[in-house]
Amino acid sequence: MPVKIATTHVLLENELIVYRRERSSIWQCRFKVGGFWQRASTKERKLNLAKVKAKELMITAEIRKRDNLPVITRRFRDVPNLPCSVCKTS
Repeated sequence: MPVKIATTHVLLENELIVYRRERSSIWQCRFKVGGFWQRASTKERKLNLAKVKAKELMITAEIRKRDNLPVITRRFRDVPNLPCSVCKTS
């Protein structure tokens, strides 16, 4: 098991982790949605703000999962699953 780095903070055990990468001042987060780990940037430089943003990202992802929307649209194959805002269909 890897050693936990000093810049890693566990907010929810096995659910939500905030960490800072080497040579970066921006906090990142990992959270579990639907049994899969997702990664996202909090875009925050202060730890307290990053913790709040990480919780918001996790809640938003859970809501998207519940509504059968892609949790992360990092890949093009997820884009066709988004609802169309012009034609009001999904």
